[in-house]
This record gives sequence, structure tokens and C-alpha cells, in this order.
Amino acid sequence: PQRVDVVFLLKGVVQEFQNLARTLNKSIELKAPEEFWLRLDPQVTRRVFENLLINCLNHTPRGKSVYILAEENPSKGCFQILFRDEGPGIPKEFHEKIFDPFERANLKEKGVQYSGHGLGLTFSKMATEAQGGKLYVTPETDLGTGATFVVELPTEVEKPSKELPKELAAEEKDDS
Repeated sequence: PQRVDVVFLLKGVVQEFQNLARTLNKSIELKAPEEFWLRLDPQVTRRVFENLLINCLNHTPRGKSVYILAEENPSKGCFQILFRDEGPGIPKEFHEKIFDPFERANLKEKGVQYSGHGLGLTFSKMATEAQGGKLYVTPETDLGTGATFVVELPTEVEKPSKELPKELAAEEKDDS
């Protein structure tokens, strides 16, 4: 992990997809602070943002928007990014299952059409959790409401190791 302006990263992803959104007669609305620095893997985090934005664009009807809200949530000790679409939504019983590999196929049985292979959300959740974060669907999301995905990235700086360097540990033993 390295120190990265997560807002700059997010804005780059949004900018990358603006032309595609316009071509599809959709828009992407982003509300975020000027900057926010976190320790994370920029390539992995960028891919998570891309997956979620592609998902939202795929499920948003023409003439509608994808909304992204990024803000610090001090009470949770995280920086939070919400990706909301105006698509068909996700039935509540699938809120956890959609993160399982290939799960989208089962949603088709419910009459919800999804494209892709069903691996993007699996990767995104694993990648976010590997960085100490969380990825989930809001409880308000249901069939017919659109979907809101939340990425929570920890704001705490890495805690220093409590172990003494080998040289210092050896000196301590010599003193006793």
C-alpha cells in the first residue's frame, strides 16, 4: 500500500467513463471533497471503482444517472464511496449472494437481467477487504429501487509493529 489521493483516483475513473455514459445517453454525477489521502493499493482500488461504475452504468436505463458520493465517515473511521444506479435493483435475499462467484445467473431466474460473468463484484469485495475495507449493498436496496453499493476504506494509518528491530532486541537481552 502507498499513500494515495483516493478522490483523484475516483475522479480519474469517472472521467474515463464519461464518454461511454454520454454515448449511452446516461450521466455520471460525482460529489466528492477536493482530496482525501489514504494508504491503499492504487491499481487494485481503481479496478474496484471501475467494476462498480461499469455495473451501475450497465443497469441504469437510458436517460438516467449513476450517482457517486464520496465522503469521510469519522464515526466509522473510514472514507466511504457510494455508487448508486437507477436500475432494476437487487432483491434483498441477494444482497450477500451477489458477491459470490457467478451468482448473477441465479438473478436471471428472478427476471433481473445482468450482463457480465458474475466475477466483478466477487473481485471487488475481496480486494476491498484485503485492504481492511468493506463492500456491501445498502439495506434500502431492493427490486425496483435501483442499487447502492458502499465501499468503506479505513482512514487509520498503519500501526507500527510492536516488535523491536532485531538489533535492539539483541541489545536488550545483553543488558539483563
